[in-house]
Amino acid sequence: MICYDIVFPGVAETLTKKGAEILFSPSRIVKEGIEPWKRYVQVRSLENIIPIIAPNVENSRFGENSLIVELTKEEKIVKTRITQLKGESEESVNITFSDYQGIRKQRLQDRNNFQ
Repeated sequence: MICYDIVFPGVAETLTKKGAEILFSPSRIVKEGIEPWKRYVQVRSLENIIPIIAPNVENSRFGENSLIVELTKEEKIVKTRITQLKGESEESVNITFSDYQGIRKQRLQDRNNFQ
């Protein structure tokens, strides 16, 4: 997905249904739009039970903020874990794709039952 695509639920859903195990969403979000953008990235991850790596342009005009959204499951509740990367961060994230397969399969089945 590229930038504005994150706003539309169908883009992430289509990629997930086609078998994507991770989504990349590079963006160029200005500072004023960073908070809504973070919410979009988080929601798309939750909707599709898929990790998202969302880099943003790093300079003074733009938000200088990149995100990695992962999911955790605590007592049947799926929650997001957000790693914010800014500048030359040495933050590391280890995404294990098999952790998502069962809960993603169930989510997609549940979604199909409501359509």
